[in-house]
Amino acid sequence: TTASSARPIPSAPTAFTGQALAFGDYVLVSVEPCLRKLGFDVDASSDRRVDAAAFDLRAIDDSIPGGVLIHLGANGGASASELDGIMKILGPDRVVVWTTIQLPDDPERYTFEQDTNAAIAGLAETYPNVRIFSWNALSMTNPEWLNADGSMTKAGCKAFAAYAEQVMRAGTESDRRPVGGRLT
Repeated sequence: TTASSARPIPSAPTAFTGQALAFGDYVLVSVEPCLRKLGFDVDASSDRRVDAAAFDLRAIDDSIPGGVLIHLGANGGASASELDGIMKILGPDRVVVWTTIQLPDDPERYTFEQDTNAAIAGLAETYPNVRIFSWNALSMTNPEWLNADGSMTKAGCKAFAAYAEQVMRAGTESDRRPVGGRLT
């Protein structure tokens, strides 16, 4: 193997023990009670779109804690440049957990799920403080967690919150446990 083909080994995330904010759209509205039980502050709006999210984050910038869980893009999708704009607001010093989106199975109506998830996944390549919570993959293997509209069942609420907490608080790679047969 030549040096040019060697891929860098990502460093394991450091444990985060501080205050965390869950910020996002209707998915977080449906899991708010479960996230609050785990100590997350929640700022969620059922109709929040990515363009409005940047405005909302700027409005609370001084009070955003050191950990932020974000679920955005389910209301109309998100481009990489829009997500970069949000990361510029949050800066490099916060632990930012982005969740991929899982939309109801209606490919004619929801044409943006794959592109939005690709943009979300790409954030981890650019920003060292980003962690990805693949809700899309996890929920696809556990369909009983979702209602027809994409909101959570009681079991989904508990599962989403538990895995969000796990990804937010992850210490070292060895501390991360398989989630639904996958690592988060």
